[in-house]
Amino acid sequence: MHSTGRAFPLPIPVLLGIAVLLVFLPWVLLTVKAEHDVREAIKSYDPFTLPEFRIRVSKTMKYDSLGVLGRGAQAGFWQWTPTGMVLAAAGRPYFSETPEAMVCIVGAGRRAVTKIERYQDREGKREVRFLYRWVEITPPARALLSSAPEPDREYEGRVLLAKQNGQWRVEWMDTPHFDKPMALLKDEAAEIQR
Repeated sequence: MHSTGRAFPLPIPVLLGIAVLLVFLPWVLLTVKAEHDVREAIKSYDPFTLPEFRIRVSKTMKYDSLGVLGRGAQAGFWQWTPTGMVLAAAGRPYFSETPEAMVCIVGAGRRAVTKIERYQDREGKREVRFLYRWVEITPPARALLSSAPEPDREYEGRVLLAKQNGQWRVEWMDTPHFDKPMALLKDEAAEIQR
């Protein structure tokens, strides 16, 4: 037997496959790490994960069955009396009471990122578009928002991240499917208190 010096010759398609893998593997690994870092930055940002639900409802405002007072009464949070609103037993886990108002003491619920749609790095910052779901929606958010979140639906969000101490941190966030109804509710409650 005579040896030619080549024990296992590799066909050209296999060599090309290995070359492509070696070229693209670092890119894939960097992309996966970047997405992981973005997801972790959003997840660790409490205003996203556990959004606040700061609502103050005056006890002496004029009752409107279609407004925030009516929606809260229909949910059983408070009742209308001749002297003004009183907090009902069903509202006590969610609202505190002062002589003038009822103040929400729970957040809106809990959200989780489901998908990073895309991101773009620019001038040391990263702009990210993502999808999220509500994992939990508290009864006040469900009852009082004009357009309450739905648990089985994905919503769009955007964040701007900046590096701080080697970690991406949220600098700005926009979740319009929650932010807009929340702003309307706050305006409605403020309008009623004037």
